Amino acid sequence: MVSGLLVEHNIAACQLHIEVTESSLIQRHDDVRKQLNSLKELGVRLALDDFGTGYASLSYLQDYPFDFIKIDKSFISKIDTDRTQHAIVKAILDLADALNMHVVAEGIETEQQRDVLLDMGCKNGQGYWFGKPVPADVATEMLVKQYATE
Repeated sequence: MVSGLLVEHNIAACQLHIEVTESSLIQRHDDVRKQLNSLKELGVRLALDDFGTGYASLSYLQDYPFDFIKIDKSFISKIDTDRTQHAIVKAILDLADALNMHVVAEGIETEQQRDVLLDMGCKNGQGYWFGKPVPADVATEMLVKQYATE
């Protein structure tokens, strides 16, 4: 089904990123693994979302073919002032690096948080500091305007 949609809409598989929350992996473990492996074989990029908030996070990194780890915003909220949060995020970044995975920090709301994460080597982030969520038509309009001027 996914491969057909990629062809129909002329989208390269590597441009499709699918996020899976830790909590969704708890049920039907074998079925989910087969489906994710099939998507990975197509070239789809996979992200483990809300990392650190569910059960058995580390086993998921071993059992599933994820390309990205998305650090939950609960670990980012006080990263610029809380040594424990800072240490946890640093450990996740080091682990991801050792596993050849990319990291996305979720919930970045201040410039200070962004700066701390950049200093730690985290190159990808999302949150209100970058922009608030918008409907698809507004996002499309923003992209058209941005690329029309380049």
